[in-house]
This record gives sequence, structure tokens and C-alpha cells, in this order.
Amino acid sequence: MDKASFQPHYLKIFSLRYQIESQLTPTCYGASIRLEQKQGKVLSLYLHAADELTVDRVDNQTLILRQEGQTETNKNPLTMFTVLRMNTDILAVNQEDGDWRIDLADSHAEIQLATSFISPSQALLNLPQEDFEGCKASAQADWENLLHRFDIIETGEANRTFFDHCLYRLFLFPQTFYEVDESGQAIHKDLATGTVKPGVLFSNNGFWDTFRTTFPLIALIIPEHYHRFLEGFLNNYRDTGFLPKWLAPDERGMMPGTLLDGIIADSACKDMAPDLEEELLQAMLETACKSDPLGINGRHGLAQYQELGYLSTDHHESVSHTLDYAYSDFCISSCAEKLGKIEIAETYKAASQNYRHLFDAETGYMRARDGQGNFRPDFSPYSWGRDYAECSAIQATLGVLHDIPGLIQLMGGKEAFSNYLLKACQEAPLFETTGYGYEIHEMSEMATAPFGQLAISNQPSFHIPYLFRYGDYPDYTALLIKTLRQKAFHPSWEAYPGDEDNGSSQPGTSGQLSVFIRPVQENQAMTSESLSLTTSESTLPKKING
Repeated sequence: MDKASFQPHYLKIFSLRYQIESQLTPTCYGASIRLEQKQGKVLSLYLHAADELTVDRVDNQTLILRQEGQTETNKNPLTMFTVLRMNTDILAVNQEDGDWRIDLADSHAEIQLATSFISPSQALLNLPQEDFEGCKASAQADWENLLHRFDIIETGEANRTFFDHCLYRLFLFPQTFYEVDESGQAIHKDLATGTVKPGVLFSNNGFWDTFRTTFPLIALIIPEHYHRFLEGFLNNYRDTGFLPKWLAPDERGMMPGTLLDGIIADSACKDMAPDLEEELLQAMLETACKSDPLGINGRHGLAQYQELGYLSTDHHESVSHTLDYAYSDFCISSCAEKLGKIEIAETYKAASQNYRHLFDAETGYMRARDGQGNFRPDFSPYSWGRDYAECSAIQATLGVLHDIPGLIQLMGGKEAFSNYLLKACQEAPLFETTGYGYEIHEMSEMATAPFGQLAISNQPSFHIPYLFRYGDYPDYTALLIKTLRQKAFHPSWEAYPGDEDNGSSQPGTSGQLSVFIRPVQENQAMTSESLSLTTSESTLPKKING
């Protein structure tokens, strides 16, 4: 480890081949970099970019880079400006086979780097105002302000490092997509029009993933950030007329539902943004009731959902969309009720029961219907995709997040519900690739894990272990969660049972920890240097049994 160091606030790598030590510490809009060639040879930098890159010299120590591109879905133009400011002279700038070579005058250099999606002058304004050590200290302080929101007491044999790593991943998203102008005001690029507007904005976040675990935890431990995130999501609505679904950097229009609604409802329950609630409700209603001609924003298949109360087999992932729309209707109803808008609350409360249209009492699963109400004939509970998003009917049927008592009633009562859960956890992890035509990694992850059809590696299953609390075996929730933590989450390079999607993977540790959340940073318990990986083994059983 003397040749490399990987910490949230600091990266150091030594290249044996080139005898160059590289150090980097992040800033909000760039980084501070320190390079040293140990044999005293002058340094050259090579810049490689997938898109066409132009390089302009501002003076003997400053370069401005420009990359042109388009946003993925809307194909709107997007330009990223990058400034490199050296503390040593630039001898030459030349293009070599599409790459750029920057020759410096010395064997060591400090480079200040900043980016902007607004303008070259804004990129210059975004340059770090401190030297390398100052930037490093600031980055460490920022990380430790977040990491110190917990007091942790180890009450048995435990490996703390995996908890730390889960926490680190949590804080990486959403990402800042606004900048601060000369007057200290937040500004952002409205990607729909290409104009610069006031206010904060955030990107790189998929709400289908993060509404389930990431944001509920953020609400508890960094509520001041949560409020600012909501402001940014409102600005997205103000710019486009729709609340976002999946931002990267603008709306990707991917995954079912409009599940930012769950985050807004959670904030309303916790009184986290009372000043924003009226406009947030307006935004939820407009997003739920307005069609996007491009088919990117808002609810896909809106007209049919309003007519039938479900999406038919004419629509991809129709079951998952319908279940998620019903959940969003419940969220809208909750927010409207809090604001005293009773008629709206009752309308959307009734719509939140639309999930019932898809339950097939004969098979016991949520199934896709055509426009005439007929269930799809070629049904298999093991078939992934087509009617279901990254799961099969086995997991999707349990996706009535807002009305577990109603789902239990549909299934025939607590005993039938409990048996369904037991079977899901104990039967063979079979799958069919019907909807995809090939094996996606979520299928592979389920098949190689000792948890039957639970499929804990992916978002549709995140809540399932907790459902035992509503059935005949409430103690199985604790047993299953403990087993999952020890068998599926590892403080090693195995890490998570699947991809963690914007920090949304369920945290786990391989021992006993008592975790206490606190809003102040006293008696610090964790530092940014403490994040490292080790290996531990678990001996708990692979399955739960009745």
C-alpha cells in the first residue's frame, strides 16, 4: 500500500514504469493534482477523450479544453469546458493521433482543474482557490462532516469497514449540476433550452432505484441536503414541465413509474420541506396528468392508464408500470391530504387501488392484461422482462408498497401471504429469459445466491425481507436480514450481491454493530482515512425454514 492510496478525499498512485507519483484530491467542480517524476525528467501530459477535444492556450500556464456532445435521450447540445492551470510553464501543446500532448517545463507540477457546463469564464471561476494541501484538507473536512453523522458501537465480532463503504457509496449521488456565479448565486444550464437559469440542479440519479433506500436514509442523516435536492428536482420541473424520472444529465425516460413521488411523500410525512410542498404537489399532479409528445417524461401510456386503470400488454413492462403508478397515486393522495386538498386526496386514493386490476386469483400472481381485460395466455411465473422490470411475477407480485394489507387480502389472508413469502425464499432460483432474449446480470445474481427467488441483488426485492413482519412469521424478518447481511454483503472485492445503482444497495455488515444517528459532529467516530476493505466469512444457514 506504500505505492497507492485510495480514500474518499485523496488518491495517490506511484507508477513503477514511469517513476511518477500522482496525487489527486477532489473539489466540487474539479480537482487539485500533484505530479512528480522522481528521476528529475520533465513531465508531459497526454489528454485522451472519446469525443472530439479542442485545446486553447490562455497563457503560459493555463489551458481551456472544450468537448462537444449531445444528451443521450433528447439529443440536445452539451459542451463541457475544462480549465487546467499549472504552477509551471507549458513548453508546447501538440496533437498526436487524436490525443493532445502537453509538455511542461519541470519534473514536478501542481495542476488546478475545473469544469463547467456553462462557459469558459465560469470554468475559470470554478478553479480551486486553495493549493493542493488546502484542497485536500477541505475535501477531508467535507467527507468527515458526512461520515460523522453516525456513532457506531461494536457489540460483537464485526467488520466495520463494509458499513463504512456502504456509507461512502451512499454519499456519491445525486451529483451537483449547478454552479455558482461571481455574485455567489446558484445557476444551472437548462438542458431543454440551452439557456442559463438561476437555482440549483442535480443529476446522475435514477429514482426507480433511490426512492427505496437511498433517500429515506438521506432524510434521516443529511436532511439539509435532502431539502436542497428537492429544490433541484423542482427546478427540473420548472424547466421541463415534468418532475424527473432518471437524470443523466437530463431526463433519460427509462425505468417504470414516476417514483420521485415517493421521495416527495416521504419528505411531507417528515415535514422536511414545508415551504416547497404546494409546488411539489402541483408538480406531481401535472406530471401524473400530462403526456409528453416525445414519450420521455411523465407517465408512459397515460391515456390508457386513465381509461383502464392499468397498462395493457401493448406497453413494455406493463405490470411494473401499473404497480408503480398506483404507488405514486397513493403518494399524491398523501401529500394532498396533508395540504387539506380533500377532493384530490380522495381521487388519487381510489386510483392507488388500481394494482388490483392485475391480480390473478387463479395463479396468485400479478399478471399482464390486454386492452380487453384478458390475461396474457403464455404465462410463466419464472419469466423475466416483457411485463416486468428486471424481475419476474414472483418478485413483482409483492410490489404493492403502499397497501400491504390490501395485498394480503387479495392473496387470501395472512397464511397464504406467509406461505408465498416462504416459497419465494426457498424454491429453486429458476428464471426464463423471455422478455430479454438473453440472461441479464440480475438473473445470474439471483441464480448464484442461496436465497431462492428472493433476488435481493435488485431493487424490486429490497423490501421483501420486511414483509414477514406482516405475516405469520414476523421473527423471520430479523433472521433473513441477518443472514443476508452475512451471506450477500461482503467487506471484500465481492462487495454487493449486485450493482448498487446510485448508492441504493442495502447496507450490510458481517458482524454486530449498534448504529446511532446524530445531527452534530462531536466526538468523531469515523474518518475518511478509515475506508478500507478486508475479508470475512459467515456460517449462517443459506435458507430460512418454517
